[in-house]
Amino acid sequence: MNAAGLNDNDVYKIKIWESAYPKEFPICGYWEIPSERYVAENDCSDDQFPGSSSRDMGNAGSVLVKEKDVGKHRGFEQELFTRTDGDWQIKLVLSSYTFRDSVGAYGFPDGLSDCSRCMNQTCSSTCSKSMPYSKAHDPTVCGYTVYDSSNNWAEGVYTRVHRDMDVILAMRQWMGLSTDVSPSDVGLPSQCTPVSEQWTKSREDSQGFLDIQQEAINI
Repeated sequence: MNAAGLNDNDVYKIKIWESAYPKEFPICGYWEIPSERYVAENDCSDDQFPGSSSRDMGNAGSVLVKEKDVGKHRGFEQELFTRTDGDWQIKLVLSSYTFRDSVGAYGFPDGLSDCSRCMNQTCSSTCSKSMPYSKAHDPTVCGYTVYDSSNNWAEGVYTRVHRDMDVILAMRQWMGLSTDVSPSDVGLPSQCTPVSEQWTKSREDSQGFLDIQQEAINI
């Protein structure tokens, strides 16, 4: 880049995606360029597709649509913002969509790959990897909208990882912003509380129920 006419200040401004994150960096055993010029991310679009070998995460990261483990994935998204072994100035969160593994459909759920749109018999008889339409933006939901009403993994829906309160709080802490915020403060519905608060409330509700039972027994 210097040879192309860029000075050192301009070169420093150019960021490069860190393909070796989260397991194998620095890939050469040392930082070839300052770590703050690298961009870090847990899972990326390429990681999602079957047969992808773009990165070996080992046990240091998680691909949501492959492992289908929300708790594990959320933990690595939070870790992205708390790790200090690299001075990454830009960190990315992937909000994607789930695949229809049952039929081998991996296209966007924008409705343009929906077999019901076929206009002739040839299309209808050969179209087998349908991906129906799913609304991308829904202001009434929280993050990780990857389960159906029966709590089973849902196919062909948007993941909305960026709307998860725990991930948002980790991001805000890394940015030096206050974490003493409510869901509504960051544009989320009131029910989108952090998982830790949901667990605490569940424990409190359970204890309250047990106290009522005990009072009934004493009576």
